[in-house]
Amino acid sequence: MNKFQKIPIDKIIIGDRIRKDHGNMDFFVQTILLVGLIEPIAVKSKSDGRYLLLAGRIRILAHESLGLKEIYAHIVNGDE
Repeated sequence: MNKFQKIPIDKIIIGDRIRKDHGNMDFFVQTILLVGLIEPIAVKSKSDGRYLLLAGRIRILAHESLGLKEIYAHIVNGDE
């Protein structure tokens, strides 16, 4: 079952995803400040209560730069 909810950023495993260009981070930060997160990140739930990031590393970085501890996520069960 898929669901959408806020999750703690510190429970998200980034994995081996490496992207050197984070684009215009100021744009992401300003958008989050003005209108909120437009597109939730996508994560896969793990049996240990953590989440594996599927999409949204830059959105997480923007949230962290704002000091936010949670982010809205599309949660996919581990077996989907």
